[in-house]
Amino acid sequence: DAWITYDDATLPTGWRYPTLVRQGISVGGSEDYFLRINADNIGARVLRWKVVTANGGSVQVNWTFTAGQLNTWTHVAATYNGATAALYINGQQVGTAVGNGSPIRDLNSEVLRIGKGSDVATPIEVWNGQIDEVRLWPFARTQGEIQQTMNYALNSVPGVVSTWNLD
Repeated sequence: DAWITYDDATLPTGWRYPTLVRQGISVGGSEDYFLRINADNIGARVLRWKVVTANGGSVQVNWTFTAGQLNTWTHVAATYNGATAALYINGQQVGTAVGNGSPIRDLNSEVLRIGKGSDVATPIEVWNGQIDEVRLWPFARTQGEIQQTMNYALNSVPGVVSTWNLD
């Protein structure tokens, strides 16, 4: 989960996939997971949560937003527990997809990036806005858990969550 702003009005033209977080950029051109905007080549406004699973499948959830909707600070969260992938905006679930029963692929040698995806695709995967309070939890969280902690400033919670307080 993270707090973001996104400026769709100043996004350059052409293929664009502003990336909030992405793990994996080198294995067969595929990621382990990402949370990004799919603007495509038409200025689309789709927040996409995608996971590639250990069995080689993938699951994705899309949420379409309106022009300017993410110009103010907005909390986004994405979860996957094997059975369901879910996407939350300001603590409210906005989309789900059925999982395939397999966990997220985790290739330990892969790079985790915040605010940018692939170097090969630079600059089309660079975030176009601000990012704060990025947190990666080692387990899927419920809507209630997301709502409970989304306004907390979490500082280094070893063994529980990785945090980046980009203040």
